[in-house]
Amino acid sequence: MKIDYQAIYEKLAKENGVTPQQVREDMAQAIRQAYENPKDEQTKWFQKQVPCKGQIPTPEEMMDFVSQCCSENENQTFFVS
Repeated sequence: MKIDYQAIYEKLAKENGVTPQQVREDMAQAIRQAYENPKDEQTKWFQKQVPCKGQIPTPEEMMDFVSQCCSENENQTFFVS
Protein backbone atom coordinates (compact mmCIF):
# COMPACT_ATOMS: atom_id res chain seq x y z
CA MET A 1 0.00 0.00 0.00
CA LYS A 2 1.36 3.39 -1.02
CA ILE A 3 1.02 6.07 1.63
CA ASP A 4 0.22 9.62 0.52
CA TYR A 5 2.43 11.43 3.01
CA GLN A 6 1.60 14.86 1.66
CA ALA A 7 -2.13 14.24 2.18
CA ILE A 8 -1.42 13.22 5.78
CA TYR A 9 0.66 16.33 6.41
CA GLU A 10 -1.98 18.55 4.81
CA LYS A 11 -4.84 17.03 6.84
CA LEU A 12 -2.94 17.36 10.13
CA ALA A 13 -1.82 20.89 9.21
CA LYS A 14 -5.38 21.97 8.53
CA GLU A 15 -6.61 20.44 11.80
CA ASN A 16 -3.88 22.21 13.77
CA GLY A 17 -3.63 25.55 11.97
CA VAL A 18 -0.05 25.07 10.79
CA THR A 19 1.69 24.31 7.49
CA PRO A 20 2.29 20.80 6.18
CA GLN A 21 6.03 21.48 6.47
CA GLN A 22 5.59 22.34 10.16
CA VAL A 23 3.74 19.05 10.72
CA ARG A 24 6.60 17.10 9.14
CA GLU A 25 9.23 19.06 11.09
CA ASP A 26 7.37 18.45 14.37
CA MET A 27 7.11 14.74 13.62
CA ALA A 28 10.81 14.55 12.78
CA GLN A 29 11.70 16.39 15.98
CA ALA A 30 9.55 14.07 18.12
CA ILE A 31 11.10 10.99 16.52
CA ARG A 32 14.60 12.40 16.96
CA GLN A 33 13.98 13.20 20.64
CA ALA A 34 12.61 9.71 21.26
CA TYR A 35 15.66 8.11 19.66
CA GLU A 36 18.13 10.36 21.45
CA ASN A 37 16.48 9.79 24.84
CA PRO A 38 14.78 6.37 24.93
CA LYS A 39 12.94 5.89 28.21
CA ASP A 40 13.80 2.21 28.72
CA GLU A 41 15.22 -0.96 27.18
CA GLN A 42 11.88 -1.93 25.65
CA THR A 43 11.80 1.39 23.79
CA LYS A 44 15.38 0.85 22.58
CA TRP A 45 14.43 -2.63 21.34
CA PHE A 46 11.40 -1.28 19.48
CA GLN A 47 13.45 1.48 17.88
CA LYS A 48 15.90 -1.10 16.51
CA GLN A 49 12.99 -2.79 14.69
CA VAL A 50 12.21 0.30 12.60
CA PRO A 51 14.02 0.07 9.25
CA CYS A 52 15.68 3.30 8.23
CA LYS A 53 18.49 4.52 6.02
CA GLY A 54 20.13 6.60 8.75
CA GLN A 55 20.42 6.23 12.51
CA ILE A 56 17.01 7.84 13.08
CA PRO A 57 13.99 7.17 10.85
CA THR A 58 12.33 9.93 8.90
CA PRO A 59 8.63 10.58 9.48
CA GLU A 60 7.95 8.68 6.25
CA GLU A 61 10.00 5.67 7.37
CA MET A 62 8.20 5.67 10.73
CA MET A 63 4.76 5.89 9.10
CA ASP A 64 5.68 3.03 6.75
CA PHE A 65 6.73 0.87 9.71
CA VAL A 66 3.67 1.67 11.82
CA SER A 67 1.38 1.11 8.85
CA GLN A 68 2.99 -2.27 8.18
CA CYS A 69 2.68 -3.28 11.84
CA CYS A 70 -0.98 -2.28 11.89
CA SER A 71 -1.70 -4.18 8.69
CA GLU A 72 0.01 -7.32 9.95
CA ASN A 73 -1.75 -7.16 13.32
CA GLU A 74 -5.12 -5.66 12.44
CA ASN A 75 -6.98 -8.01 14.79
CA GLN A 76 -4.81 -7.20 17.79
CA THR A 77 -4.97 -4.28 20.19
CA PHE A 78 -1.80 -2.56 21.34
CA PHE A 79 -1.51 -0.35 24.39
CA VAL A 80 1.22 2.27 24.40
CA SER A 81 2.07 4.10 27.57
